[in-house]
Amino acid sequence: MLYDDEQRSFRRMMVEANATLEIDTGSEVLKVDALCKDLSANGMQLYVEEAVDPGVCITVHIQSATGSVPPLKALTRVVRCSQEDDGQYCVGVEMVDVN
Repeated sequence: MLYDDEQRSFRRMMVEANATLEIDTGSEVLKVDALCKDLSANGMQLYVEEAVDPGVCITVHIQSATGSVPPLKALTRVVRCSQEDDGQYCVGVEMVDVN
C-alpha cells in the first residue's frame, strides 16, 4: 500500500535511537556512532559526522532502550547522503537483510 506522503510503501516511525554502524570500506571495517531518526519496514535515516558514499554497505546495530525488545541488526545499503546545516550528514539507507 502506498501512502500519499512521499509515495512510500511503508509508514515511517520517528525515533531517536543511538546506533552503531559498521562501514565496510573494502580495506577495513569502520565502527561509527550514529543517531537513527526514523525507521520503516525497508529503510532508515541516520545522522553521522562523516559523509558516506551511496552504494556502500553498512551493518546497523540498534539496542532496545528497555531490553524488552531484541536488538536490531540490519545489513543496509546507502541510497543517499546529504550534509545538514549543522554539519552532520543525513544518510538514507535501504535494508537488505535484517537479523
